[in-house]
Amino acid sequence: MEPKIADFGISRCFDEGISRVYTKILRGTMGYIAPETIKNGEITFKSDIYGLGIIIIKLLTMGNYSDFESWHTSLDMDHPQVRSWAEIAQTCVHTDQHKRPTICKIMQKMNEIDSM
Repeated sequence: MEPKIADFGISRCFDEGISRVYTKILRGTMGYIAPETIKNGEITFKSDIYGLGIIIIKLLTMGNYSDFESWHTSLDMDHPQVRSWAEIAQTCVHTDQHKRPTICKIMQKMNEIDSM
């Protein structure tokens, strides 16, 4: 009974050698769509990372956050695992897609958290 978060599929649609595409048609669930996709239709590998960050935030707060900027203030940051997950989520939802982590870095951090 270990839930897995999977199938962030928008970026899988890229052909080999292509790292971004532009679209005029927004697809996905509002609130999970990366800001650059909403603003100019740009979809990159980091677009899915944004959606993952939103899911982590919802899991950490049990969906009970009203202010996107201060959601982390309601968490028990004294607990090292919670603090680590909050840090991952904050980097995933960074408005600058270039500052979002790669999935490899996220998985590395998850393994570190798992060993705490």
